[in-house]
Amino acid sequence: MLSCLMSNSGPTWKRSARLWEMARSFWILSLTSDLQETKMLHHLEQQPTPWTGARWTRDVSSARLSTVPDLLSTKKDYGYRTFSFRSSGTEVELPFDLRNVPNGSRERNNVEKFLRRVDKLKAELQSATDRSNLLQKDKSFLAGRNEYLEKANHDLRTQLATINSRVASLEDGREKLLVDARKIHEKDRAHYLHSFQKVIKKMDSEKMQELNSTIRKQVRSYESQISDLRKQNEALADEKHIFRKESDDLRRKLDAAEVKVATDQSALSQEFTKLQISMAAQTHDYEENKHKLRKALEAIVQLKDQISFLQDRNNIILKQYETLKEETDAEITKLTQAVNEKDARLEAYERTPANSTNLPTSDGIKQSVIDDLSHNLTEVRKELAEKTGLLHGANEKIEQLRAALQSKKDILNRVRKTRDQLYEVVRNDERYAQNVNDTRYSYNNTMPKRKVTRFRND
Repeated sequence: MLSCLMSNSGPTWKRSARLWEMARSFWILSLTSDLQETKMLHHLEQQPTPWTGARWTRDVSSARLSTVPDLLSTKKDYGYRTFSFRSSGTEVELPFDLRNVPNGSRERNNVEKFLRRVDKLKAELQSATDRSNLLQKDKSFLAGRNEYLEKANHDLRTQLATINSRVASLEDGREKLLVDARKIHEKDRAHYLHSFQKVIKKMDSEKMQELNSTIRKQVRSYESQISDLRKQNEALADEKHIFRKESDDLRRKLDAAEVKVATDQSALSQEFTKLQISMAAQTHDYEENKHKLRKALEAIVQLKDQISFLQDRNNIILKQYETLKEETDAEITKLTQAVNEKDARLEAYERTPANSTNLPTSDGIKQSVIDDLSHNLTEVRKELAEKTGLLHGANEKIEQLRAALQSKKDILNRVRKTRDQLYEVVRNDERYAQNVNDTRYSYNNTMPKRKVTRFRND
């Protein structure tokens, strides 16, 4: 019956066009969705089959269209092809032999047209599958990229929050340090001026001129240091204002980047690179601030060296006072011994009778000798009073020097306290936590070596 259907003679050949249309619709049915397949099968169940006259069944839905592989290579020759259908577990081949059909006939034109459509649909199906695979890959890639950008956005927010907290802590520490340094400089300047004015009043002219020149130099250096600190404070205030502007710009850029993530992925990547560059610039600013803090520490160390120099000067003055005190004590003892000897001689002379002495017995000579001795005794007592006055003045000077030394001790303790607070601020910073155990970044190695002066409590 199948050979009758596909033969060139007989009335069944006129139904070949209908058969090809049915095969074409069946092949399209295998490519569509389930809903379209259901609709098409429902339509086909109402149509009779071309070779049995029976209705289509659900078993026919598993039919597959195949071609002979050696004939697929020739695209223009549609002379001979076979189509196989699987129905109810049995495979049926339908050969279409158009080699004996004359060219230009209606049947040959219909079959060739159908075969061209089949080849075209196959090519479109292959291109559609390739396109769908590429779109699926692009979809997975864009989904992964979106997740990566969201994670990067979250990391940038956390980094911005930590940076703001660190900046606030550094600004507070810097302001406290500047205020303490300014107070210390003002107190030291007032104290040094007051103490040196007292000392200058009780010294001779040459030492007064020397000390006056040294004091002027120190005052100028202190004023230059205060002006430098004020300039640094102004520069830090400008940097703070600039940094706030940059942080506001970063927040605005971050909000703009969040909006652009949902709209344009390429623009977001460019914004992300800009944010990375700005973060690198901020890290450079942090390094500059660290360098400035180290310079402030060096200035504090220089002040400590100046204080130690003044302490050495005070120790020298104390030694000179001790030597002067020893000399005055020796002179006082000598004078007291001489006065005692003269008093003893005068008493012995007064007790001796006039006949036992070799001196003349006249009262005038005796009275003149007594007057001379009393005059010498008064002079010795005057010298003794002057020496005691000098001794009291030296004692007062020693007390003043001790008070100045105690004030310098207090200043040094305040400087050490501010140094420890600054070191704690730097050590608590997470950016420098990895260098805490490194001896290269310790405070004792960064500060210059100097001689330690021990203070006496007396």
